Amino acid sequence: MFTRILLLLACMAAFSISPPLSLAVAEEEAKPVNPFADKSRQRMNSIAEDLHKTANTYGPDSVILQTKLLIKCIAADAAGPSEVRVVGPSSSGGDYLRVEVATGLIFPADDSSPSSRVNRVWQKIAVPALAEMGSFNMEPGGLELIFAFGVQDLATLDLKRPDPTLPATDETVSIVFDAATLDDFAFDAITTDDLRKAVKVRYGEREIAGWEDD
Repeated sequence: MFTRILLLLACMAAFSISPPLSLAVAEEEAKPVNPFADKSRQRMNSIAEDLHKTANTYGPDSVILQTKLLIKCIAADAAGPSEVRVVGPSSSGGDYLRVEVATGLIFPADDSSPSSRVNRVWQKIAVPALAEMGSFNMEPGGLELIFAFGVQDLATLDLKRPDPTLPATDETVSIVFDAATLDDFAFDAITTDDLRKAVKVRYGEREIAGWEDD
């Protein structure tokens, strides 16, 4: 949680240049240094610098989307740590920006299927994050979202619930959006159902044409 808070604060810092803030920091540095606070400030500044580089390289909306995806992972009741990373142009070809999302979600092996897991990621993380984007000013203009999560046999666990400290099978879902589709969605020219029909989805190495509702 501490890292998540730092990322959100750093995100604000990455897009803010405020002389009063700089002055306040300079005044604080004249006071006795709290080692923990000083280390936290350095870490936040480092994250802010990385986010600023990402925004300059791939467009400002890449960082906004990165932050929104992280927030939605947390809201989706992630059992483990969540992390979102803007990787760069997709290695699979095409005009897509690759964003990797470690969701922190853990699914029960005996009470979920690949299609239901895709649906959960789509409904709880992907769509809510994309729906809050007013634009997709990114380079490349398309988007390849890679969602990672775990699958556990809960019947073998003492508490019968997901446990991020215990082994899980790692799975991934890839959802690809072209630039025109993202722009249409941002300007409400298409619905969520239209968006769903327009994307390409892969579960691991297998392409999924559709998926079931929860």
